[in-house]
Amino acid sequence: MPDYMFLLESRLSPEQRAAMMRVQELSAALGFNVYLTGGTVRDLVTGASLRDLDFTVEGNPSKIARELEKGGAKVLHEDEKFRQVEVLFAGDCEGSISAARDDYYVRPGTRPEIRWSTIMEDLRRRDFSLNAIAISLNPASRGLLLDPTNGLSDIERAEVRALTIHSFTNQPVRLLRVLRFAARMGFKIEQRTQEWFDLDIERDLQLTITPEDAGSELRALAREERPAVVLKAWEEHDLLEAVNPTLAKKHPGYDAINRLMKVREDLFTAGFRPRLANPMLLAILARLKDRERQPSFPRPGSAPPKPRPCSLLKSRRSKRRKNLWAGK
Repeated sequence: MPDYMFLLESRLSPEQRAAMMRVQELSAALGFNVYLTGGTVRDLVTGASLRDLDFTVEGNPSKIARELEKGGAKVLHEDEKFRQVEVLFAGDCEGSISAARDDYYVRPGTRPEIRWSTIMEDLRRRDFSLNAIAISLNPASRGLLLDPTNGLSDIERAEVRALTIHSFTNQPVRLLRVLRFAARMGFKIEQRTQEWFDLDIERDLQLTITPEDAGSELRALAREERPAVVLKAWEEHDLLEAVNPTLAKKHPGYDAINRLMKVREDLFTAGFRPRLANPMLLAILARLKDRERQPSFPRPGSAPPKPRPCSLLKSRRSKRRKNLWAGK
């Protein structure tokens, strides 16, 4: 079995290592169990660069964030409902600290009830198996790998696998996300997951993705190392309209994206690690006017978007069927 702590510490930058040690110390002092989870562990296993540190605690992360602020860290965003804090640690090291939780759905597609839980329950409620892996940072089990959904095997097979048949129904934005992960890592979508994906696309589930969720996914895309590959995957599956209808018509600014990617590669080669998410976002939307960009970026605290009326969904399904019959 690999020594994951040795692998982790050898891959972290000095700033990331210091941040991890500080979160461990504060969690122990507060009596919280803490784990490195999700994208950080996935990227560690696949050999990708470790951009962020994602921590999950069995406790309230706000208490850790308050102590981190005393040491110079900055809280970039705090979601009190989901108990999630985005942090900029010393040395411009980005990360997040979240409370372990379980999402309980009364019926598929409804808003979940949030229950604070253990790390194992938190991992099992996640979207895809490759994101449901954790490494313990607790003194008694430091370095222990937790993989309740067999995500390591899926990574070895180079597959993205959804954890339940209702994965896309419960959170339609995962239709965008599964393509983003597959395109980023060059993975294929696992067979059953592909069947669920195709069925939900046929049902026009993508039309129920809220602007807020689409905007969050677009911001995540802007941080990707190869955003153009992901955008083309979204275009191939006619999902750009779910992100921004005008963007789907005018198409992303691929020339601007490629130029910025070249700049980023040159800076990396020179030893710099710039945060170019905002410039990349502007490059993606380069062909849109300011007023055309707004639907994908609702302001924090604004009223939730209104659901699309059933008549709109039916009319689009009808149009799609006519196009199929006409051979378009």
